[in-house]
Amino acid sequence: MKIFGLVCGLLVTFSVVAGNPSSQNWHQGELVLLNDQTVNGEFSYDAFTDLIQVKDERVVKVYSARQVRAFGYFDEKSNQMRRFLSLSYPGRRNRSRKAFFEIVLTGEMYLLRRLHNMRNSNPTQLNAMESDSPWYDKKNAYEYFVYANDHFIPISQFRRRIYPILMKEYKEELEVFIKDKKLNIYTQRGKFMLINQYNVLKSPDKISLF
Repeated sequence: MKIFGLVCGLLVTFSVVAGNPSSQNWHQGELVLLNDQTVNGEFSYDAFTDLIQVKDERVVKVYSARQVRAFGYFDEKSNQMRRFLSLSYPGRRNRSRKAFFEIVLTGEMYLLRRLHNMRNSNPTQLNAMESDSPWYDKKNAYEYFVYANDHFIPISQFRRRIYPILMKEYKEELEVFIKDKKLNIYTQRGKFMLINQYNVLKSPDKISLF
């Protein structure tokens, strides 16, 4: 009986989301399904429900993180590409679930982010926050993670778990970088720039983002 109620709840949610396409923010983008099929068109990503809507002529199709490998679109408000991956994230009681994460940095170490405290937010607030640049989080609305070797490390554990990995491989180079850039590695900017520089050192042909 509980399962039946849950399914009904999901159906109601899908109907409401798909039934009000005019209230969403739509962007031209591309989506890659799990079978590697590519879908191009107008997309609307709702972080409140973690669902993607796709306009297909007169029909609005809805996809969850379980059906999608990756997607991206150009955000006119922030004037940048937004790219997302669908990854299995360890939740409570070590039960993994598929969820979308926005890509902030790529390389040996991916830097990803995802809205937190979503239950205490409303769709209007979330849409406004989604237009912010991935490099800055003035509202403290996001959780940031380093993703490497299929493991997540919260950015809050930077000093204890991430920083030692960086310095073990490129201590001299990164110390010079910190000094030249006058970085404070306790700030969000300092952490992001150091991770990016590590990725650049791992792949010399990669252009630095800073």
